[in-house]
Amino acid sequence: MYSPTFFNDSRSRIHRSHSSTYRIQPHSKRRVAYFHNKDVGSFHFGPQHPMKPERLTLTNDLVIGYRLHEKMDIFCPPGATDEELMEFHASAYIKFLKEVTTENAKQFSKDYFNKFNINEDCPIFSGVYDYCKIYAGASVAAAERLASGVSDICVNWSGGLHHAKQFEASGFCFVNDIVLAIQHLLRYYPRVLYIDIDIHHGDGVQEAFYLTDRVMTVSFHKYDNGNYFPGTGDFDEIGTGTGKYFSLNVPLKDGMDDDSYIVLFKDIITAVKDKYRPSVIVLQSGADSLGKDKLGGFNLSIKGHGECVRYVKSWNIPLLVLGGGGYTVKNVARCWAYETSILVDTEVSEELSPDVTNFYALFGPDYSLHPQLVNKVENQNSKSDLQKLTQQVLEHLKALDGAPSVQMQEMPTEIYGNLEKHDNELKDLREERRADYRLRQRLIWHDNEYFDDENDHDKDQLIDEENG
Repeated sequence: MYSPTFFNDSRSRIHRSHSSTYRIQPHSKRRVAYFHNKDVGSFHFGPQHPMKPERLTLTNDLVIGYRLHEKMDIFCPPGATDEELMEFHASAYIKFLKEVTTENAKQFSKDYFNKFNINEDCPIFSGVYDYCKIYAGASVAAAERLASGVSDICVNWSGGLHHAKQFEASGFCFVNDIVLAIQHLLRYYPRVLYIDIDIHHGDGVQEAFYLTDRVMTVSFHKYDNGNYFPGTGDFDEIGTGTGKYFSLNVPLKDGMDDDSYIVLFKDIITAVKDKYRPSVIVLQSGADSLGKDKLGGFNLSIKGHGECVRYVKSWNIPLLVLGGGGYTVKNVARCWAYETSILVDTEVSEELSPDVTNFYALFGPDYSLHPQLVNKVENQNSKSDLQKLTQQVLEHLKALDGAPSVQMQEMPTEIYGNLEKHDNELKDLREERRADYRLRQRLIWHDNEYFDDENDHDKDQLIDEENG
């Protein structure tokens, strides 16, 4: 198979001018930049852990196999620096991640692990800090390029890890690359709209921007009265202070299907766009909302999931697309490759052949880009419930006076400043909930897991075997 050159992005710490331009490859109608580091798929959380970074290797393999890279600018971005990570995360937490290894972990007291929420969900594995720097660096580089004005759409499938908090890891996420990317975008854009279609609530991003109107967060997710990870995301979480009504949550039940989800998504997100008038959009496209995901419970098809991406793209607003959750490896790769084709306006074959992927055997028995992904769980969201939910969200939007008018400044210190120092109200809320979160069932042991066979370990390791 043809293997493209992945260009190094020699990022400068000096802010780029919007007038600067450079081209690497012919573009589609909208200029798309794709960020991928080949090393990001080589890390391992552990043999029984559901988070498998090799899904990124598989995704990139399909992108290349479909020759989608020929319609994008391709970058192998540098890892994030310590200073970049500490623009959001506490220095003590970053210092810990940098120093701890699988070899010296026992030298750290249990207090460190408890303090930073290191556990079976977020274990210390070989190269954990390098992994964080790679995926976070890609999101920061993507945000920088989008802000420079030389790309209309930037894609980093390794990003979208939305659970990490300022002081701790959470839900397989160590560093919150989304917050770091949004912070960079706020240097250039007055209003950022964050959209999250992962099945889990985007709690880390919501928390980071809970007190500001510069960012509107909208999360569509499963909610079960606090019993589904992370336990947040109920309808009444709307922001506070200046940020009141700028956090919107759409809590859903198991079984969401394409028809229900797409209508709900378009009705709500169109109203948000019209009311908030975003100048840039960050879309977290978590693939665990697909049917048959091991930690999910929805019935979305890859085409249905992709329709959300297509619709947001159609607005022609600068767009940063990130990955997120997704624990049935082959379906994650299918989904993100398909959504890449949407972003570059290219039709791709539904049939997967050895000419398209080096991991052909993994996609059996159907060998299709669009397999049937309907779970046994029926849609528990009635039409009347969804209509009521839509109306409730629209009522929250009506409470806004309109899009906030922002005096632009180079460094929005109200966002970047230490939350513990400046955001006392949010700190109290966070501390009140934190103890409760840690008593809840861990994400990797959730009851609603879907396996292709009894354990699925053999199939999940197929990528490693084929790579030799």
